[in-house]
Amino acid sequence: MTAISVREITPIAGKTDILKSRILRAVNIMSRHGANAWATQVLAGEGAGDFHIYGRYKNFSDAAKAFISFSKDTEMVAVQQERETDQAGHMRGPWIGRLMFSSPTTGTDMPVSVHRDFHMPKSSIPAVMELAPKFVNSLEPMGVEMAVGTQLMGHDHEMFRSIYRFSSTEHWGECVDKMLNSEELQSLFKQAGELGTLKTSRMMTKI
Repeated sequence: MTAISVREITPIAGKTDILKSRILRAVNIMSRHGANAWATQVLAGEGAGDFHIYGRYKNFSDAAKAFISFSKDTEMVAVQQERETDQAGHMRGPWIGRLMFSSPTTGTDMPVSVHRDFHMPKSSIPAVMELAPKFVNSLEPMGVEMAVGTQLMGHDHEMFRSIYRFSSTEHWGECVDKMLNSEELQSLFKQAGELGTLKTSRMMTKI
């Protein structure tokens, strides 16, 4: 099981560069204390223009230890103080989630990702998990990675997120064309849509 922390930040107009600098500093600090941390900016879809900070951990015990450690770091304290005295964005979170399934990494950097967030009753989760390996088999020839996860602590405990990772924006465009013309994938998307309701989606890139 993989634990995930998510912080979402909407920049204040005129202060995007300041916010981006602070985010990258925070990611670096988190990484020094055991988090596999990275930041993204939403390119299109829900929350376009927002920044996200992610922390990935082997389990929730590691997540808790890392959080305690980097929260006490003097550099992180300084970043938080700057946030208090010169606000550059409006942060939501962290909310906590878990990855329930993730395809094996291709070993290639995958900086572009697409999130599709469903309203998914808990009773539908087992059926969705049966579909996940079928999605992976269909996406693998395109070089697309996939993961799925849910919230453990947050605003919507019936939110189910499917994540698709691409090597570039161009790769995303090429794959979308293929997905739309794939009868197998369209059938799988239809089955997923019968189990839950797609509510929001976004495309983002690492910064």
